[in-house]
Amino acid sequence: MDDRMDMENTSAQPDAPSPPGAAEALESIRALERAGRLNAAWSRCRDVLRRDPHNGEAWFLLSGIEQQRKRNDAALEAIDRALACDEANAPAFCRRGSLLRVLNRAEEAIESHRRALALDPGYAEAHNNLGNCLRDLRRLEEAVEHYQQAVTLKPDYAQAHNNLGVTLRELGRDEEAVRSLFRALTLRPDYANAHLNLGMALLNQQKFAEADGLLRRAVAQAPQDGAAHLQLANALLQMDRADDAEPILQRAIALVPDHAEAEFALALVLLAQGRFAEGWRHYEARWRLPSGPNAPAAKQIRTSVKPWNGEPLDGKAILVQSEQGLGDAIQFSRYVPLLASRGARVTFLVQRSLVRLMAPLAAVAEVTARADHARAFNYRAALMGLPRIFGTDIGSIPRTEGPYLFAEPERVAAWRARIGNEGFKIAICWQGTPNVRIDRGRSIPVSAFLPLAAQPGVRLISVQKRHGLDQLQHLPAWMQVETLQDFDEGPDAFLDTAAVMENCDLVVTSDTSVAHLAGALDRPTWAALSTTADWCWLRERRDSPWYRSVTLFRQRRSGDWSTVFADMAEALGGLLGAKA
Repeated sequence: MDDRMDMENTSAQPDAPSPPGAAEALESIRALERAGRLNAAWSRCRDVLRRDPHNGEAWFLLSGIEQQRKRNDAALEAIDRALACDEANAPAFCRRGSLLRVLNRAEEAIESHRRALALDPGYAEAHNNLGNCLRDLRRLEEAVEHYQQAVTLKPDYAQAHNNLGVTLRELGRDEEAVRSLFRALTLRPDYANAHLNLGMALLNQQKFAEADGLLRRAVAQAPQDGAAHLQLANALLQMDRADDAEPILQRAIALVPDHAEAEFALALVLLAQGRFAEGWRHYEARWRLPSGPNAPAAKQIRTSVKPWNGEPLDGKAILVQSEQGLGDAIQFSRYVPLLASRGARVTFLVQRSLVRLMAPLAAVAEVTARADHARAFNYRAALMGLPRIFGTDIGSIPRTEGPYLFAEPERVAAWRARIGNEGFKIAICWQGTPNVRIDRGRSIPVSAFLPLAAQPGVRLISVQKRHGLDQLQHLPAWMQVETLQDFDEGPDAFLDTAAVMENCDLVVTSDTSVAHLAGALDRPTWAALSTTADWCWLRERRDSPWYRSVTLFRQRRSGDWSTVFADMAEALGGLLGAKA
């Protein structure tokens, strides 16, 4: 998210004495600067300095003019000349620190602000700007200390209250963050950045209606601000209002044509609506995001190899690189055989933990976690870029009549002996990786499965790994969830999970990689989805065009899993009745 940190301009003037006649000249320079006549102010300042090259006040004024003209190197040179004239000039050190920050010289910037504070410990603006530098370096606790010093010294300092609120939110101190941002708005009701940041803080707390109002005000106050439009769209998306979010995202992109975050968000909206041709095109913006996709071997990307854009592949060698999460690799691995069917010699570079699970693809591709740099590839391709190149739409999703991944037979047999054949066995998974953005709203409390456990003859068997297992200690005594020992230990992912699924009658899972694995195995699967489920499940469908064995159960209201599992219980009752 585009948190808005505000920096004090440090325009206070030094107190160094000026020669006779200089005071009037300097005042005229200030008047020209206030009027926005920067070129005239610059010329007048240079005239003064030609007559008096040791006039520290004139060098200080020149630095501010150069800063406004976006000539930061020249501004830094001028402020250094000002400091050469007066080494005890706290505002000059503060401005120097701000310039060094803009020039990405963070450690030097910190030192300059500390010099300013050594000269004037009560300098609130220097505390604020030092906080900004520390936040840039992710030294958040130290940044908070300096923002707090700034607002203590200057309680009506709206910028510092804003910056404090942003940093507290990043530290997970949401309630304190909201108080600071509210204070900034109380001091400056027209403060667009504070509206934006408070809206984002409330969005993070899932207070969607309040966030919506604040973000709309931020957009109204800064109608040319693409970032404000993006955050308003994010709020609408989290409220399941994709139709309202789409034009706002389009506006953000129009304002900032290279706005990767807005374009990527628009791609997800379009893909979820099944508008694949538009969606795949915008989905390429993922490569321009600040973090980029989580490729398994990003450092191995052979940028010297030509990207594949649909050229003939007969006899050509192509390196396909997996990206993002394990579920994404499982879902889109179906495209690897399509490349082989065009006569390509395919090397599939995948996460180390998935190499063994992807063994069925060895018939058509080399599956590896490490590409041999000595090998010659004709082309390279990102796995999730293949649907765009193949022109995939809803009707042409590659989908086999059976599984395209398989459990290892010996594991299936071993788990059959351990689990037994008694009862109607349901493999369950309820928790994704916590504390990541995509997990918000998708994980389910295991207690929600209670209506399924209440059905006669049903056995719930956990295929949950690590996260969420503590919840099992707080279930009603009669609700039994069987857990498995020595389950998917070692470096390989999902081998035991796949074998257990083959021994169960049904898989019931939250929106995690387990759902994709079950679909790839063609196992009967019920996926419990939030109102803002991942785009791949599309919108308002009970079936999945990606997996023929998966049935989708959706929330009717955000955060309400009770109706989802009531619907499942009813469907399960019918299924058990049919088997009786």
